[in-house]
Amino acid sequence: MFRRFGIFAITFVVVIAGGIAFAQMGEYLPSADDAPAGVGAIDPGSIFYTGDTQPETPTTEAPAEKPETTETTKAEETPAPEKETTDTPEKEEVADTDPPDLVITSPANEAVVTTRELKFSGSVEPGATVKAAGYRAEVTPDGFWSIVLMLEPGGNLATIKAFDEAGNVSEATVKVFYEAPEGEHAFSASQQYKTSASNPPYDVFYGTGRPGATITATSDFGSGSTTVNEKGKWEMKVTFPTAPYYEWFAVDVADSDGHSKTFEFKSKYNPDATYEFTITQKYHQNTDQWEKFTGTAAPGTVIGAYSDFGSAETVAEGGEFYLKVHFEGLKSGQTIDIVVETSAGDRREFTFLYAPAPIEFSVTQKYASCSENPPYDVFYGTATPGATIWAESPYGVVSTIAGDLGKWDLKVIFEGALPGPAFNVTIGDSEGHSETFTFTVLEAK
Repeated sequence: MFRRFGIFAITFVVVIAGGIAFAQMGEYLPSADDAPAGVGAIDPGSIFYTGDTQPETPTTEAPAEKPETTETTKAEETPAPEKETTDTPEKEEVADTDPPDLVITSPANEAVVTTRELKFSGSVEPGATVKAAGYRAEVTPDGFWSIVLMLEPGGNLATIKAFDEAGNVSEATVKVFYEAPEGEHAFSASQQYKTSASNPPYDVFYGTGRPGATITATSDFGSGSTTVNEKGKWEMKVTFPTAPYYEWFAVDVADSDGHSKTFEFKSKYNPDATYEFTITQKYHQNTDQWEKFTGTAAPGTVIGAYSDFGSAETVAEGGEFYLKVHFEGLKSGQTIDIVVETSAGDRREFTFLYAPAPIEFSVTQKYASCSENPPYDVFYGTATPGATIWAESPYGVVSTIAGDLGKWDLKVIFEGALPGPAFNVTIGDSEGHSETFTFTVLEAK
């Protein structure tokens, strides 16, 4: 798992992470529009300081586009006399909605480096601003950028963002492995489950440390050990065969360098309990093609649900089980048989009805105008699966069929239509729904 690393300005700023101090250089100002980057394997309690670096003023949002309209303003009751003018009519500005092009050229993705302070560089649309974790990169007038990042031992994921003058944002990432010298690896430990209903109950612990260091987990009811790998990572599964039922107890995780952290664990497995096989069907009928079963069975029992349209299996843990089975190819209103069997010889039979919710008719127009020859528009939306969708205009009628999921799209060509006033296009389906739009043919550019 990669962790996102912080980027810190170096006007001799000291960064403190997990008890380790780092110095940095450069002048990269944090921005309020970027969330601070996290450090994956460092203890969540760590705090990052950036000295006297001041945050930028948050970037304001680009003004919203004005809605287009084809309606003309009504004349006043007493129109004013027209004024002679030689001014050229102003052209309506088209809003820029394209994100800036952003490329990371160095370092290569998944590169392995041995220096903690690493320069990242690439290219971007000229005039754009480039940042990483809120700090500005240096950008040349022709669009080449660079920024120095401070890596953490092991895997790092750098996220670079570019902002153009219109407020559009693009993002690129690159993974880098930092093989730190001995002594730079901070100890960290995390717990995955906290409880378990398995027999025997278990938990998984993972974290970081000095390569080659020994990691041990100890408790009154079970223990384990492992070794930190060459990238400073470790993981181990620890079983607790004598754990008491439903009681919290402490698990100490430590490394051979003297660091440690304590966790709590609870077993949900009851070795003295007896279990009868029970099963409950949750829905019987559903608008989606799946069903759920819950129940009880002896720990370790395999429970399977089987049908001609889909099957699933699970294992009872702690005397309970949950089973979700997905189906494929069912038709609306179809009822199917489901057989549930267990490895202990139990058998139950159920039925399931697929009753999808009706899909409402909807339609969206994509363009509303066109200057190409021949002019065309695209419409798309939803309707009852199998319904016929048609488009009618003064230039003809075309149709399509709604798919199995109720989705459809239709390209309508207006052969022979010339630039001029807008005309109507009506979209409807075979169930009686319809909606009318307008379309305008524009002069060729």
